[in-house]
Amino acid sequence: MPPSTWSNAGSPEMRQAPPLTVWAAGAALAAGVIVLAFLRHNAMAAAPQPQQLMAAFASKILAAPRQPGELRVLGLGTSLLWAATPPGQIDPPHQPAWLNWVRLIKGGPGLGALAQALAQVERAPPDVVVVEKTLLFEEEGSGIDELVKIDIKHALKTALLVVANGALPAMLLQSKAKLPLAEQSMAFQCTPGFAGLSPQQRIGYATYLRRAYAQPTPDPVLTAALLRLARRGVRVVILDVPRSAELERPSAADKARWYARLRQALPPGPILRYQAAPSYQDTRLYCDGAHLNGAGSRRFGPWWLAQLVALREGAP
Repeated sequence: MPPSTWSNAGSPEMRQAPPLTVWAAGAALAAGVIVLAFLRHNAMAAAPQPQQLMAAFASKILAAPRQPGELRVLGLGTSLLWAATPPGQIDPPHQPAWLNWVRLIKGGPGLGALAQALAQVERAPPDVVVVEKTLLFEEEGSGIDELVKIDIKHALKTALLVVANGALPAMLLQSKAKLPLAEQSMAFQCTPGFAGLSPQQRIGYATYLRRAYAQPTPDPVLTAALLRLARRGVRVVILDVPRSAELERPSAADKARWYARLRQALPPGPILRYQAAPSYQDTRLYCDGAHLNGAGSRRFGPWWLAQLVALREGAP
């Protein structure tokens, strides 16, 4: 009988139990994982949270010395604004010296991690506050939530880097809270190999947008803050950065009704205005039908620069 098995009449062969060294190694590995998880938990608990990091970043850029004649414009938005605009200069060869454009972005709808940053904006307001309209939605989960897609994409990229560099312990100890701050200086990265939306994805987007536009009231905290800023003479722009025309078309009527309710809460006037960016028919300008890619951002840039120039010149 082989030493590794035993048998009885009518009984199947069974392997011997693993050696004690295997059990010891397994126990050591499990203990190591627990220790790393504990260290990561403590590191994350001690690290600043996204809201605090975003508020500190906003405070820093708003406290920076002003140049003579400067028009300071702060954009607040989601991944749609992230994909459409650069972190700082819009078009360095053509951007006027007097224009100071900075943005603060977060993934997904709703104010979320920008709430404390908004308080900093009220303490030291810029000349113009641009709010991408998706921030006025309620913060809710969804199968196509931009935040989910961005988190998955960053997780995959990070995992690849970890495998390539052998940095697993460092990753386990790294706090994800720092990611939102790093993203403020990063260009939006499209998911490679996108081959177009499936019929199910188009239906999913239409359902998501109809549900978002069905919300009875815009975010009350953000609405109240924008009204206070406008009363102080800070110009406020509610910016619509549309998805591709094929995604916008099914919910166009719902969107119009939502905007009617929004205008009741935030009445337009000389200080508070609404601006709609172009929605392009050419799907090749989008990463995924929703976010502009590099070519789309370059198309968007001159249009956006013209809007900011008009703001300085006081054009209606």
